[in-house]
Amino acid sequence: QEMMKKQHIYTNGFATSCACLDSIRLSEQDGLKPLHYFPNPIPKTSGLMTTQSGLQEKEVYSVVFSEVRSQQVIDLHTHLLPPSHGALCLWGIDELLSYHYLVAEYFITAPASVSPDGFYKMSKKEQADLIWDALFIQRSPISEATRGVLTTLVALGLEAHVKARNLNAIRSYYDTFRSKGLSGIESFVEKVYQISGECHRHEFNISCVSHF
Repeated sequence: QEMMKKQHIYTNGFATSCACLDSIRLSEQDGLKPLHYFPNPIPKTSGLMTTQSGLQEKEVYSVVFSEVRSQQVIDLHTHLLPPSHGALCLWGIDELLSYHYLVAEYFITAPASVSPDGFYKMSKKEQADLIWDALFIQRSPISEATRGVLTTLVALGLEAHVKARNLNAIRSYYDTFRSKGLSGIESFVEKVYQISGECHRHEFNISCVSHF
């Protein structure tokens, strides 16, 4: 509405430059919060910036589809954060197996000797070992949460290890990234997002689980 009415910084309405929107500071806006853009404004070559108004419906669809299709999209529900987030950057098979959906499923049939307090005192590796054995070895992994783990591993190219039920081999795969330190984690995060995009692009029969 501010752009339509050419209010505040939007004196040029919808023609307001991205640079203007990007460089604006809230303190300059009379206490009002304007639309704000990150430091990577829409390129001047973008169809959204060069196309004139008054298009037919099919032309609008074409422009919007082209723009959206060309963007790299990430799923914030992945819980996969970059290394810059420190301890919040959780990744690896042990983090996958100890995800709260799987923990809840594990305790449905967990032996009485394993209490929640005792479980959470264990290391991630120990928790993952219990869940792997209970939900993937002793029982068929047919729940949505367990199938999600399998889908993830297959998408990462670990189908042979999954068929062999070889948890240590799966851990070794992740260790190849972990051994490279920060650069290894960054390359893994990038790989996951790329694979996730490919999964959506090719519309797999079993959609890629978001929790890599």
